[in-house]
Amino acid sequence: MTTDLMALGIRLETVSIACMGTVVLLRAPAAARTPRQRSLWLALATATLAMGLSLAPVEDYIQRTTGLIHLADLVTNLCGVLSAAAILDLVAVTVSPGRQHSRARIRLAAVAFAVLATLLLMDVSARPHQRHTLVPPDGPTPSLCYWLILIGAHLVADAVSTTVCLRYGRRQASPSLRSSLWLFGLGTAFSCLYWLGSLLLALDRATWIPPVLPTLMGLHGLLRGTALAIPMIASARRSARAAAVCWKLWPLWRDLMQAVPSVLLQPPRSRMLELLWPRISWELLAYRKVVEIRDAVFVLKDRVPSAQLARIKERVRALDLSSTDRDALVMGCLLRAARDVTPGGTAGVVVRPYAHDSERQDIARLGGGNLSDDTTFLVRVAHDYRSPLAFGTNE
Repeated sequence: MTTDLMALGIRLETVSIACMGTVVLLRAPAAARTPRQRSLWLALATATLAMGLSLAPVEDYIQRTTGLIHLADLVTNLCGVLSAAAILDLVAVTVSPGRQHSRARIRLAAVAFAVLATLLLMDVSARPHQRHTLVPPDGPTPSLCYWLILIGAHLVADAVSTTVCLRYGRRQASPSLRSSLWLFGLGTAFSCLYWLGSLLLALDRATWIPPVLPTLMGLHGLLRGTALAIPMIASARRSARAAAVCWKLWPLWRDLMQAVPSVLLQPPRSRMLELLWPRISWELLAYRKVVEIRDAVFVLKDRVPSAQLARIKERVRALDLSSTDRDALVMGCLLRAARDVTPGGTAGVVVRPYAHDSERQDIARLGGGNLSDDTTFLVRVAHDYRSPLAFGTNE
């Protein structure tokens, strides 16, 4: 059973390293652009490197090709300390405002440098050795003091990080941010358990501890990787929704831009090109199309005769629709009628703008009270704009 648990833990650790490595690569551009994300990215990157170097196949490859397995162990431990320091730096950014944050980062950098220098000096001055292990036949290598300093650094960083993540996670209104903080805190808690187990192993040499350690480290990596992937997943979902909005609004937007080209911010492009190679992000593109459609509505609402507008509203009132669907259908029919009497439209008839009145102003204001609701409303308008009732408005 012990062997099975060890094998399961090693497989889980391998999967977690793959997940963490993927997240590190995907989040590298955002970390390069955003200073506040760099500590988190560095923590995950150094932890991934440390865990990857400790995998048996990687160790075997390093030993066969270079023979520098001792150096690989040292780099693994130093990367672990860097990861712990990056986590504490993230905590300092979160809980320390202004100058306090700057002073905390300076103190943290000094402590991290001292720990790294101490470990390096202790390794160089120790008796000749190959591997960094806790339970060789002759005791911890390179020394028990080396391991106590390393374990202590991890325990302090993990305990503080777990506490802060769980505390701040409860306060977040955003479900994705709350989930990210809780998962990151839980993953860090498993790392804390790993190093507690390592401490017991160094002091007591309990035989039941080594089979459990890979599972703890695997859970730590998997949960941390998932925590950092949640914002990317949420961003991808927002982008996909915005792309879908752009696709649905495009036929209405194209016709209105042909009718009122003065509201265009940039020269139009084809629907497929706009979707596959947008000049700006899909979120901004969807926002721009909403704004341009709204600008066109304020122009076109005055191009429909009052009698025709009254017929449109009468036809729509005869249908069994909710108030929102009725408003969307009225605007869709109004835009179709206005489009048909402008240059380039179906009728090709130019008419003078009709006088402003409260009814036209009310129709122009139909829609949601915020950007999200207004976007949903205009998507419905784009659908109704192509309905049989809209095409029959000029009859």
